[in-house]
Amino acid sequence: MTRYQIHYIGSIVRMLMVTGLILCVSSVATTLAQTKPISSDDLATLVKVGIGDDVILSRLKENGIGFSADEKTLQTLKAAGASEKVLSALKGMTPSSKPADAKALSFDELLKLVNLKIGDEVILKRIKDSGSRLDLTPEQVKQLKDGGASDLLVANLSAPPDLNAMIILDCSQRMAGKLGDGSVRMNAARNALGAALSAMPDGLPVGIICCGQSPAGDRSVANLTRPLKPLTAADRDDVILLLATASPGGKAALAEALNTAGKELEKSAVKGAKGGGILLITAGLDDAGGDAAAAVKQLASMPNFTASIHVAALGVSEGDAKQLAQWSESTKGQFANITNSEELVKLMTPKTTATPLSTTSGRRAIKVQTPKVSMPDMSSIVLAKPDAGYGTLNSYRFADAPKYDQEIRVPSADPFDIWWVGKEGLPVCIVRNVEIKERKIVDIQLETYLGMLVVKGEGLPAAKAIVVTPSDKESGAGTASSYQIQSSDAFGKVMVLPSGEYDIWVFPKDGASASGLEKKFKIEAGKLHEID
Repeated sequence: MTRYQIHYIGSIVRMLMVTGLILCVSSVATTLAQTKPISSDDLATLVKVGIGDDVILSRLKENGIGFSADEKTLQTLKAAGASEKVLSALKGMTPSSKPADAKALSFDELLKLVNLKIGDEVILKRIKDSGSRLDLTPEQVKQLKDGGASDLLVANLSAPPDLNAMIILDCSQRMAGKLGDGSVRMNAARNALGAALSAMPDGLPVGIICCGQSPAGDRSVANLTRPLKPLTAADRDDVILLLATASPGGKAALAEALNTAGKELEKSAVKGAKGGGILLITAGLDDAGGDAAAAVKQLASMPNFTASIHVAALGVSEGDAKQLAQWSESTKGQFANITNSEELVKLMTPKTTATPLSTTSGRRAIKVQTPKVSMPDMSSIVLAKPDAGYGTLNSYRFADAPKYDQEIRVPSADPFDIWWVGKEGLPVCIVRNVEIKERKIVDIQLETYLGMLVVKGEGLPAAKAIVVTPSDKESGAGTASSYQIQSSDAFGKVMVLPSGEYDIWVFPKDGASASGLEKKFKIEAGKLHEID
């Protein structure tokens, strides 16, 4: 059988994330880059998060202020942490309502922002708003990197055209079939899409089309499940949940789906966008009688707009693979014929590092963010001295927080461990040996480190306990309890675990010896794994 080159589908997600990084920034970034006069609340925000005086004074000079710098306001800003230098500058200023144009950013100004440790998001937003285009010389690149600029910042100083993402999900009956690893195609697609959507930043324009059986079950349709519009934190979970309820049925009207995607992209072109991508996840060609080849040809010839088709084929035949690959090639897209669910997730999820995001500050602190995936109830986040175990956690702890998104102060630059403590089950270590050398706030995303497991226990006798042990400990039925890293007192309960390989044991209620249910079961971060 001819083997087709497996292209990295995740690159479309990475490209979209790069664009989204420019589109989606924190409130601090917005405050720095805005061209209207700065309000007293905005100024207080800049002061509180530790933005340097030089940057604040520059913004005051460039934007002006939209408030009266009276004694009461000055005292409020002083209480928020404003320096005498900033307060003195404010005393000589009067309110201005005239917006200031965002001037182009020079290389020297860019280098200064890098040296001041202003975050990537802030700098990229500032460049985009000013319309700056910096053709960097090798020496300038070296200066930026020597100053601490990230590879991401250097790579994106010449911003790419705004992109849009249309996702087409085959929801036909053939998606009930299985991949080579035994996983159901639809389940694999939903998991991969959930991972990709979780990784996409707020502000990225995303549209979704599900093609399969109509709600009435009477015909095959391409349903515009989500029109092309910016992804927001408020609707991200709703989109993932909507996809999770999609079930196989009917035939795949891919021609209709591609035409619908083209119309959505044309609308964005009218608004000034110059590029877009279609991510098609399918179990084969159009089997609803449409002319998908003609739809592809039309997409390839869209005037003044680039639309690439990226295809993730789920174990399709050689003949279907040839035609689907041609669709991608004709639109300068990418193609992969995938044989197992793990491969699909890897292809669609952008490569990331486990390095936490950080924000420059006048203090050292940890903030564990509210997870974007559903997790069991949390009791506390605990900071502990290195090498603590769940049995000695109370003795080693030095700080904690009872809820997510709460800063936990770190008293020194010494290494420490971060633990997640649930209301049920054993505490688990999120990440070990964290060191915060600089004074900054470090954001931790649980989805980067922890996964979940539920043992349903279908066909098994009642259990006294379900115990999970690390596979590298080579525990047996008699020693499983000694090596346990997580446990549950009943089937059907979700257990939280660090990503890794585990052995799973069941202790029957009748007192019989423990039996091994799974060996070397892989837990992936950010995913819920089920065992019947």
